[in-house]
Amino acid sequence: MSAFALSPDGTRVAYADWSRAAPASSALRVVELATGDVISFAMPGVGLGEQLGNLSWSPDGTRIAYSGGSVTQLPTPEGKSTPDDAILDLATGRRTPLPATPFGWSADGRQLLLGPPYASGTMYPDTNAFEIVNDSGK
Repeated sequence: MSAFALSPDGTRVAYADWSRAAPASSALRVVELATGDVISFAMPGVGLGEQLGNLSWSPDGTRIAYSGGSVTQLPTPEGKSTPDDAILDLATGRRTPLPATPFGWSADGRQLLLGPPYASGTMYPDTNAFEIVNDSGK
């Protein structure tokens, strides 16, 4: 396990899991604490030498933002920090790519704070709009 996060209502835990067995692979798993039931989401392309992190539940518990990819890969000047920063919809398994590392959701779940190293700003997951904030504040 490389990262974990408790759901907002305290009923589930999401955690990143990876296997060194060939072929190396990663998964995001969600455990229902009352029953022990586990739902797994395969993370294709995230394997040995790579990790999932910065797990952040949406306030309503329906989505998890995460960062993922090579622990040695350097970010690009375009603001993409790793190849697999995304929001995972727990109901559908659909991933929405993010342009930077996720740090946390607004209380209403309509905004997601994204951070450095090369891009900082706010993601609006419902519309996929991204507003970049630089050192001058806008």
